[in-house]
Amino acid sequence: MILKTRGIVLKSFKYGESSQIVTIYTEAAGLQKYIVSGLRQKKPQVSPALLQPLSVVELVAYHKEGQDLHRVKEMRAAFFYTCLPFDLPRSSIGLFLTELIQKTIRISEPHPHLFDFLLEALMLLDQTPHQVNNFHLCFMLHFSRYLGIQPGDNFAANYPLFDLREGIYLSPGAEGVYTLSQGDSQRWWELSCTALEDSHHLAMTGQERRTLLQHLLNYFKIHLESMPELHAHEILEQVLRG
Repeated sequence: MILKTRGIVLKSFKYGESSQIVTIYTEAAGLQKYIVSGLRQKKPQVSPALLQPLSVVELVAYHKEGQDLHRVKEMRAAFFYTCLPFDLPRSSIGLFLTELIQKTIRISEPHPHLFDFLLEALMLLDQTPHQVNNFHLCFMLHFSRYLGIQPGDNFAANYPLFDLREGIYLSPGAEGVYTLSQGDSQRWWELSCTALEDSHHLAMTGQERRTLLQHLLNYFKIHLESMPELHAHEILEQVLRG
């Protein structure tokens, strides 16, 4: 069958002399792999520039039920970034988000609400006039909702300590190995209550930001079985240091 859909490119690698295999998170079919041929022709049907990570595309592809690899018929840009590829903090966050999405989304089924969330987040990252130093942290907590691992929201004066394993706030005296300090728990709560477009309002030092990122990574590893290690955050931390 012919499938027409929007998609977000996550990964591509060379296949043969003039083809690439591309992993795309699509609006209509979830996570899918495609082969794009004829890229070395003088006038290729698909521009190689569209295969860069986080490219937002509209594609027409041949889909065969039961197959893991499909063939692209047509592809064109659905959105043009103006800042993200050229701004170091934004592009570093984009690199981190790409790896995070690759290593957490594994289902080849449509999830339109997740697609809309990802697309709106990427467009915001590109277009916001505000500082983006907290963007990836806020993104992770909102993203967790779509992965089915959203933390509890029972923060209160008598439940001020967030526990990474339990996924809820605990009362003093109930702490365990995975319980955050009261200060880190407070920042976790503030982050969870903040919309992506307002992430620049959160006041955090560079050290607080790095600590919170490590807590978030640990939370994802605890609640997503066999999640591979992430590495892009190491570059991100260097870029956003301060």
